[in-house]
Amino acid sequence: MSVGSAVGRLVFALGRTLFGGLLAYMGVKNLQEMSGRIAYAEAKEVPNANILVPASSGALVAGGVGIALWKFPRLAAAGVAAFLAGVTPTIHDFWNMEDDDRTNERNAFLKNAALLGAALAILGSGKRAHPSASTLADPTEETRTGDAAEPAETVDTVE
Repeated sequence: MSVGSAVGRLVFALGRTLFGGLLAYMGVKNLQEMSGRIAYAEAKEVPNANILVPASSGALVAGGVGIALWKFPRLAAAGVAAFLAGVTPTIHDFWNMEDDDRTNERNAFLKNAALLGAALAILGSGKRAHPSASTLADPTEETRTGDAAEPAETVDTVE
């Protein structure tokens, strides 16, 4: 299955919508529980937590929506990656915990690391990740390019 096929487009649309939608949901939950999130960040000695927590949560919402709708995907992925790169080692510092806290923080750290990997993959590919990613074409319509790989870039030469 290639991303040029109707099934590939459907799978890609489902994956980006699920990924982006869940990121946006996480950001909204952070915003809804702002005082608790700020207090937790302050306990972890995050400087300016009262500014950074709402700002980073907003970046997570915006990034998630951008990925889900595939609007400005590189910018959206950069916002998500920045959030995860900052939060993951700072807030989920499992190496400083003991027992159950250590297990919970390690699980959160690993989850965020996986999400960061996906955000970086999108950041690295952007719109090029799927030629028709912004719209889901009619699954019954044949693609013009079929399953063939995209042609390599050419360079003009002077003879």
